[in-house]
Amino acid sequence: MIHQRVNQSCELLQPAALRDNGKYASLVIPGTDMEIYSPELAQDDFLSYSKEVPEKLVKLARKSGFGVRPGGGAGTPSVVDLNGNGQCPNLEEALQTAETQRRDRLVQVQSGLYHVTSNDNVTPPSFIHTPDPAPDQKATGASPGPKEKIVEGIVILQVLVDREGNVTNAKVVR
Repeated sequence: MIHQRVNQSCELLQPAALRDNGKYASLVIPGTDMEIYSPELAQDDFLSYSKEVPEKLVKLARKSGFGVRPGGGAGTPSVVDLNGNGQCPNLEEALQTAETQRRDRLVQVQSGLYHVTSNDNVTPPSFIHTPDPAPDQKATGASPGPKEKIVEGIVILQVLVDREGNVTNAKVVR
């Protein structure tokens, strides 16, 4: 179950499935096709799990940044009045509020500038595949002329990736 605060005294409970994506976990709410990642949730939001959930998956959820507590419970979405003051929205309004809050946090996370050298919990990119350059080709793909020589090395780039995933403002740093 995912527990999301919709206001100071009300919490939305929804069934959710933890997905093991190898090195990280994500959430899927039944009936939707979207994955939810930990930065999209508020600090007070958390997951509760039943005894049937494997400990390995619980550890992966914690490692992925989710707040995780034992407790479980399954069923249909509901709104819980934490203070007993009767000022909680109905289920439809709570679902809409939780979704709006999650999307706002997602936009905030995606529009931020992050630096590997800062305390933003950003890890440097790692190579997935490094193709071997052909020995007689430069980066442009042209064969070197008689006075040109081939230079190999590491190039450090600074790039900005926009919300759509497009690379902009690419600069050679070193």
